[in-house]
Amino acid sequence: MKKRILICESTVPFVSGGAELLVQGLARAIGEAGHDVDVLSIPYQWDPPERIVKSCLIWRLLDLQSPAGEVDLVIATKFPTYAIEHPNKVAWVFHQHRSVYDLKDTIYDDLAGRDDADDYRKTISDMDRRFLSECRALFAISENVAKRLRQNCAMESEAVYHPPPLDGRYYSDDYGDDILLVGRLEPLKRVDLAIRAMKYVKRSGAMLRVLGRGFLEEPLKNLAAAEGVTDRVRFDGFVPDEELLGLYSRAGCVVYVPFDEDYGYSPLEAFKSRRPVVVTDDSGGPLEFVADGESGLVVPARPEDLANAIDCLLADRKKARKFGASGFDRVEGITWQAAIDRLVNPHL
Repeated sequence: MKKRILICESTVPFVSGGAELLVQGLARAIGEAGHDVDVLSIPYQWDPPERIVKSCLIWRLLDLQSPAGEVDLVIATKFPTYAIEHPNKVAWVFHQHRSVYDLKDTIYDDLAGRDDADDYRKTISDMDRRFLSECRALFAISENVAKRLRQNCAMESEAVYHPPPLDGRYYSDDYGDDILLVGRLEPLKRVDLAIRAMKYVKRSGAMLRVLGRGFLEEPLKNLAAAEGVTDRVRFDGFVPDEELLGLYSRAGCVVYVPFDEDYGYSPLEAFKSRRPVVVTDDSGGPLEFVADGESGLVVPARPEDLANAIDCLLADRKKARKFGASGFDRVEGITWQAAIDRLVNPHL
Protein backbone atom coordinates (compact mmCIF):
# COMPACT_ATOMS: atom_id res chain seq x y z
CA MET A 1 0.00 0.00 0.00
CA LYS A 2 1.31 3.42 -0.96
CA LYS A 3 2.25 5.60 2.02
CA ARG A 4 3.16 9.23 2.64
CA ILE A 5 6.47 9.04 4.49
CA LEU A 6 8.46 11.82 6.12
CA ILE A 7 12.16 11.36 6.93
CA CYS A 8 13.53 13.58 9.70
CA GLU A 9 17.10 14.82 9.27
CA SER A 10 19.32 16.80 11.60
CA THR A 11 22.10 18.69 9.81
CA VAL A 12 25.04 20.97 10.48
CA PRO A 13 25.30 23.81 7.94
CA PHE A 14 28.16 23.42 5.45
CA VAL A 15 29.00 19.93 6.78
CA SER A 16 28.13 16.85 4.74
CA GLY A 17 29.06 13.24 5.28
CA GLY A 18 27.77 9.73 5.75
CA ALA A 19 24.56 10.71 7.56
CA GLU A 20 23.52 13.04 4.75
CA LEU A 21 24.29 10.39 2.13
CA LEU A 22 22.28 7.89 4.15
CA VAL A 23 19.20 10.13 4.21
CA GLN A 24 19.52 10.75 0.46
CA GLY A 25 19.75 7.02 -0.19
CA LEU A 26 16.82 6.26 2.12
CA ALA A 27 14.60 8.85 0.43
CA ARG A 28 15.53 7.61 -3.03
CA ALA A 29 14.86 3.98 -2.07
CA ILE A 30 11.48 4.77 -0.51
CA GLY A 31 10.48 6.72 -3.63
CA GLU A 32 11.57 3.88 -5.90
CA ALA A 33 9.46 1.52 -3.78
CA GLY A 34 6.40 3.52 -4.86
CA HIS A 35 5.76 5.69 -1.80
CA ASP A 36 5.47 9.47 -1.52
CA VAL A 37 8.47 10.66 0.46
CA ASP A 38 9.88 13.94 1.68
CA VAL A 39 12.76 14.97 3.95
CA LEU A 40 12.32 17.39 6.83
CA SER A 41 15.73 18.89 7.61
CA ILE A 42 16.52 21.21 10.54
CA PRO A 43 19.98 22.54 11.50
CA TYR A 44 21.37 21.22 14.78
CA GLN A 45 23.53 23.18 17.23
CA TRP A 46 25.22 21.77 20.32
CA ASP A 47 27.59 24.50 21.51
CA PRO A 48 26.86 25.88 24.02
CA PRO A 49 24.87 22.87 25.28
CA GLU A 50 21.71 24.85 26.02
CA ARG A 51 21.27 24.86 22.25
CA ILE A 52 20.93 21.07 22.42
CA VAL A 53 17.80 21.42 24.52
CA LYS A 54 16.53 24.13 22.19
CA SER A 55 17.03 21.85 19.19
CA CYS A 56 14.98 19.15 20.90
CA LEU A 57 12.19 21.61 21.60
CA ILE A 58 12.13 22.75 17.97
CA TRP A 59 11.54 19.18 16.84
CA ARG A 60 8.99 18.57 19.58
CA LEU A 61 6.91 21.63 18.74
CA LEU A 62 6.58 20.86 15.03
CA ASP A 63 3.04 20.44 13.72
CA LEU A 64 3.01 17.90 10.88
CA GLN A 65 -0.52 18.65 9.74
CA SER A 66 -0.42 19.73 6.11
CA PRO A 67 -2.99 20.82 3.53
CA ALA A 68 -1.27 18.36 1.21
CA GLY A 69 -2.54 15.43 3.30
CA GLU A 70 -1.77 13.30 6.32
CA VAL A 71 1.67 11.85 7.00
CA ASP A 72 1.34 8.07 7.33
CA LEU A 73 4.79 7.32 8.70
CA VAL A 74 7.61 9.34 10.23
CA ILE A 75 11.15 7.93 10.18
CA ALA A 76 13.39 9.67 12.72
CA THR A 77 17.14 9.30 12.39
CA LYS A 78 19.93 10.76 14.52
CA PHE A 79 19.51 12.86 17.66
CA PRO A 80 17.41 14.96 18.18
CA THR A 81 15.01 14.11 15.31
CA TYR A 82 13.23 11.44 17.33
CA ALA A 83 11.82 14.20 19.57
CA ILE A 84 9.22 14.78 16.86
CA GLU A 85 5.66 13.84 17.81
CA HIS A 86 3.60 11.56 15.57
CA PRO A 87 1.31 8.59 16.23
CA ASN A 88 3.19 6.41 13.74
CA LYS A 89 6.85 7.19 14.41
CA VAL A 90 9.73 4.79 13.98
CA ALA A 91 13.37 5.58 14.69
CA TRP A 92 16.32 4.33 12.66
CA VAL A 93 19.00 5.60 15.00
CA PHE A 94 22.25 6.75 13.39
CA HIS A 95 23.59 7.82 16.78
CA GLN A 96 22.62 9.64 19.96
CA HIS A 97 24.42 12.67 21.39
CA ARG A 98 27.51 10.65 22.12
CA SER A 99 29.13 12.97 24.69
CA VAL A 100 26.30 12.05 27.03
CA TYR A 101 27.21 8.37 26.80
CA ASP A 102 30.11 6.55 25.17
CA LEU A 103 32.31 9.61 24.54
CA LYS A 104 31.99 10.85 28.13
CA ASP A 105 35.40 11.55 29.68
CA THR A 106 37.25 10.84 26.44
CA ILE A 107 39.23 13.38 24.43
CA TYR A 108 36.15 13.66 22.17
CA ASP A 109 33.77 14.74 24.96
CA ASP A 110 32.37 18.17 24.03
CA LEU A 111 30.77 18.56 27.49
CA ALA A 112 34.04 18.04 29.35
CA GLY A 113 35.12 20.77 31.75
CA ARG A 114 31.66 22.22 32.33
CA ASP A 115 30.36 22.42 35.89
CA ASP A 116 26.85 21.67 34.62
CA ALA A 117 27.88 18.77 32.34
CA ASP A 118 26.15 16.12 34.44
CA ASP A 119 22.93 18.15 34.49
CA TYR A 120 22.90 18.32 30.71
CA ARG A 121 23.72 14.63 30.43
CA LYS A 122 20.77 13.73 32.65
CA THR A 123 18.41 16.06 30.76
CA ILE A 124 19.40 14.66 27.38
CA SER A 125 19.31 11.07 28.62
CA ASP A 126 15.80 11.58 30.03
CA MET A 127 14.64 13.05 26.72
CA ASP A 128 16.14 10.13 24.81
CA ARG A 129 14.25 7.61 26.90
CA ARG A 130 10.99 9.48 26.58
CA PHE A 131 11.13 10.21 22.87
CA LEU A 132 12.47 6.81 21.81
CA SER A 133 9.88 5.01 23.94
CA GLU A 134 7.16 6.68 21.82
CA CYS A 135 8.36 4.90 18.67
CA ARG A 136 6.26 2.11 17.18
CA ALA A 137 9.52 0.35 16.30
CA LEU A 138 13.17 1.02 17.11
CA PHE A 139 15.96 0.30 14.65
CA ALA A 140 19.70 1.02 14.57
CA ILE A 141 22.06 1.34 11.61
CA SER A 142 24.44 -1.22 13.11
CA GLU A 143 24.83 -3.69 15.94
CA ASN A 144 27.23 -1.19 17.49
CA VAL A 145 24.53 1.49 17.69
CA ALA A 146 22.04 -1.11 18.94
CA LYS A 147 24.49 -2.04 21.69
CA ARG A 148 24.78 1.61 22.73
CA LEU A 149 20.99 1.95 22.90
CA ARG A 150 20.87 -1.11 25.11
CA GLN A 151 23.61 0.17 27.40
CA ASN A 152 22.54 3.82 27.41
CA CYS A 153 18.76 3.55 27.57
CA ALA A 154 17.98 -0.11 28.31
CA MET A 155 16.16 -0.27 24.96
CA GLU A 156 16.27 -3.09 22.44
CA SER A 157 16.53 -2.26 18.75
CA GLU A 158 16.99 -4.15 15.51
CA ALA A 159 20.09 -3.51 13.41
CA VAL A 160 19.15 -2.75 9.81
CA TYR A 161 22.10 -2.47 7.43
CA HIS A 162 22.09 -0.47 4.20
CA PRO A 163 24.42 -0.40 1.17
CA PRO A 164 27.00 2.29 0.38
CA PRO A 165 26.04 5.31 -1.77
CA LEU A 166 27.20 4.02 -5.17
CA ASP A 167 25.91 0.48 -4.78
CA GLY A 168 25.76 -1.37 -8.09
CA ARG A 169 28.63 0.64 -9.58
CA TYR A 170 31.66 -0.64 -7.66
CA TYR A 171 34.08 -2.87 -9.56
CA SER A 172 37.52 -4.46 -9.22
CA ASP A 173 40.65 -3.83 -11.29
CA ASP A 174 44.35 -4.64 -10.88
CA TYR A 175 45.89 -4.13 -7.45
CA GLY A 176 48.18 -1.13 -7.07
CA ASP A 177 50.19 0.37 -4.21
CA ASP A 178 47.74 3.09 -3.21
CA ILE A 179 46.44 2.96 0.34
CA LEU A 180 42.98 4.49 0.32
CA LEU A 181 41.48 6.39 3.25
CA VAL A 182 38.03 7.91 2.69
CA GLY A 183 36.20 10.06 5.24
CA ARG A 184 35.72 13.47 6.79
CA LEU A 185 38.83 15.10 8.25
CA GLU A 186 37.69 15.39 11.85
CA PRO A 187 39.02 14.03 15.17
CA LEU A 188 36.93 10.86 15.48
CA LYS A 189 38.11 9.63 12.07
CA ARG A 190 41.76 9.58 13.30
CA VAL A 191 43.35 10.30 9.93
CA ASP A 192 46.41 11.37 11.92
CA LEU A 193 46.94 7.71 12.88
CA ALA A 194 47.22 6.68 9.23
CA ILE A 195 49.56 9.57 8.46
CA ARG A 196 51.87 8.62 11.32
CA ALA A 197 51.84 5.02 10.12
CA MET A 198 53.30 6.03 6.75
CA LYS A 199 56.62 6.72 8.44
CA TYR A 200 56.85 2.98 9.16
CA VAL A 201 55.45 1.56 5.89
CA LYS A 202 58.32 -0.22 4.14
CA ARG A 203 56.68 -0.81 0.78
CA SER A 204 58.48 1.33 -1.79
CA GLY A 205 56.11 3.51 -3.79
CA ALA A 206 53.19 3.10 -1.37
CA MET A 207 51.05 6.23 -1.27
CA LEU A 208 48.33 7.12 1.24
CA ARG A 209 45.49 8.75 -0.68
CA VAL A 210 43.27 10.76 1.69
CA LEU A 211 39.84 11.47 0.20
CA GLY A 212 37.67 13.91 2.13
CA ARG A 213 37.59 17.39 3.58
CA GLY A 214 37.13 18.88 7.03
CA PHE A 215 38.42 21.46 9.46
CA LEU A 216 41.50 19.31 10.23
CA GLU A 217 42.82 19.44 6.66
CA GLU A 218 45.57 22.00 7.29
CA PRO A 219 46.65 20.48 10.65
CA LEU A 220 46.86 17.06 8.98
CA LYS A 221 48.97 18.45 6.15
CA ASN A 222 51.23 20.02 8.76
CA LEU A 223 51.44 16.67 10.54
CA ALA A 224 52.52 14.95 7.32
CA ALA A 225 55.30 17.53 6.97
CA ALA A 226 56.35 17.12 10.60
CA GLU A 227 56.47 13.33 10.19
CA GLY A 228 58.53 13.67 7.00
CA VAL A 229 55.97 11.87 4.82
CA THR A 230 54.66 14.62 2.54
CA ASP A 231 55.91 12.59 -0.43
CA ARG A 232 53.89 9.57 0.75
CA VAL A 233 50.59 11.24 1.65
CA ARG A 234 48.31 12.86 -0.91
CA PHE A 235 45.24 14.90 0.02
CA ASP A 236 42.72 14.58 -2.81
CA GLY A 237 39.70 16.23 -1.14
CA PHE A 238 36.35 15.28 -2.63
CA VAL A 239 36.54 13.55 -6.01
CA PRO A 240 33.83 12.81 -8.62
CA ASP A 241 32.03 9.49 -8.28
CA GLU A 242 33.73 7.87 -11.27
CA GLU A 243 37.16 8.77 -9.92
CA LEU A 244 36.25 7.43 -6.48
CA LEU A 245 35.11 4.15 -8.00
CA GLY A 246 38.35 3.89 -9.94
CA LEU A 247 40.49 4.59 -6.88
CA TYR A 248 38.72 1.87 -4.92
CA SER A 249 39.02 -0.57 -7.83
CA ARG A 250 42.83 -0.18 -8.04
CA ALA A 251 43.76 0.27 -4.38
CA GLY A 252 46.21 -2.10 -2.77
CA CYS A 253 44.20 -1.89 0.44
CA VAL A 254 41.76 0.39 2.24
CA VAL A 255 42.48 1.80 5.69
CA TYR A 256 39.67 2.88 8.00
CA VAL A 257 40.65 3.73 11.57
CA PRO A 258 37.93 5.81 13.32
CA PHE A 259 37.25 5.63 17.02
CA ASP A 260 34.10 3.60 17.73
CA GLU A 261 32.36 4.40 14.42
CA ASP A 262 28.59 4.04 14.14
CA TYR A 263 28.67 2.21 10.78
CA GLY A 264 31.21 3.46 8.23
CA TYR A 265 30.78 3.36 4.44
CA SER A 266 34.40 2.91 3.46
CA PRO A 267 34.77 -0.78 4.45
CA LEU A 268 31.58 -1.62 2.55
CA GLU A 269 32.77 0.33 -0.49
CA ALA A 270 36.09 -1.48 -0.30
CA PHE A 271 34.43 -4.89 -0.11
CA LYS A 272 32.07 -4.05 -2.98
CA SER A 273 35.31 -3.34 -4.90
CA ARG A 274 36.88 -6.61 -3.63
CA ARG A 275 39.54 -4.77 -1.63
CA PRO A 276 40.92 -5.85 1.77
CA VAL A 277 40.44 -3.49 4.71
CA VAL A 278 42.63 -2.61 7.68
CA VAL A 279 40.79 -1.39 10.78
CA THR A 280 41.69 -0.93 14.43
CA ASP A 281 40.32 -3.04 17.26
CA ASP A 282 38.44 -0.03 18.64
CA SER A 283 36.83 1.01 15.33
CA GLY A 284 33.31 -0.02 16.35
CA GLY A 285 30.84 -0.60 13.51
CA PRO A 286 33.40 -1.69 10.87
CA LEU A 287 34.26 -4.69 13.04
CA GLU A 288 30.86 -6.12 12.11
CA PHE A 289 32.21 -6.58 8.58
CA VAL A 290 36.00 -6.81 8.80
CA ALA A 291 37.02 -10.21 10.18
CA ASP A 292 40.70 -10.42 11.10
CA GLY A 293 42.55 -12.81 8.83
CA GLU A 294 39.47 -13.40 6.65
CA SER A 295 38.36 -10.15 4.99
CA GLY A 296 41.07 -7.85 6.32
CA LEU A 297 43.30 -7.15 9.28
CA VAL A 298 42.34 -5.82 12.72
CA VAL A 299 45.18 -4.18 14.63
CA PRO A 300 45.73 -2.03 17.72
CA ALA A 301 45.46 1.73 17.17
CA ARG A 302 49.21 2.27 16.89
CA PRO A 303 51.09 3.58 13.84
CA GLU A 304 53.58 0.71 13.81
CA ASP A 305 50.87 -1.95 13.90
CA LEU A 306 48.91 -0.21 11.18
CA ALA A 307 52.03 0.04 9.01
CA ASN A 308 52.78 -3.69 9.44
CA ALA A 309 49.25 -4.58 8.32
CA ILE A 310 49.54 -2.32 5.26
CA ASP A 311 52.91 -3.86 4.31
CA CYS A 312 51.47 -7.35 4.74
CA LEU A 313 48.65 -6.72 2.26
CA LEU A 314 50.73 -4.78 -0.27
CA ALA A 315 53.39 -7.52 -0.30
CA ASP A 316 50.99 -10.47 -0.63
CA ARG A 317 48.60 -9.92 -3.52
CA LYS A 318 47.18 -13.43 -3.18
CA LYS A 319 46.16 -12.75 0.40
CA ALA A 320 44.78 -9.33 -0.52
CA ARG A 321 42.60 -10.85 -3.26
CA LYS A 322 41.40 -13.60 -0.93
CA PHE A 323 40.45 -11.07 1.76
CA GLY A 324 38.74 -8.84 -0.81
CA ALA A 325 36.67 -11.74 -2.14
CA SER A 326 35.66 -12.73 1.38
CA GLY A 327 34.64 -9.14 2.11
CA PHE A 328 32.55 -9.03 -1.05
CA ASP A 329 30.66 -12.12 0.07
CA ARG A 330 29.99 -10.52 3.46
CA VAL A 331 28.28 -7.43 2.06
CA GLU A 332 26.75 -8.70 -1.18
CA GLY A 333 23.31 -9.24 0.40
CA ILE A 334 23.01 -5.78 1.94
CA THR A 335 20.34 -4.00 -0.12
CA TRP A 336 18.03 -1.02 0.15
CA GLN A 337 15.04 -3.24 -0.55
CA ALA A 338 15.72 -5.30 2.57
CA ALA A 339 16.14 -2.13 4.63
CA ILE A 340 12.94 -0.56 3.32
CA ASP A 341 10.97 -3.74 4.00
CA ARG A 342 11.81 -3.42 7.70
CA LEU A 343 11.56 0.36 8.12
CA VAL A 344 8.35 0.94 6.20
CA ASN A 345 6.55 -2.21 7.36
CA PRO A 346 8.06 -2.82 10.80
CA HIS A 347 5.26 -5.03 12.07
CA LEU A 348 5.23 -7.50 9.19
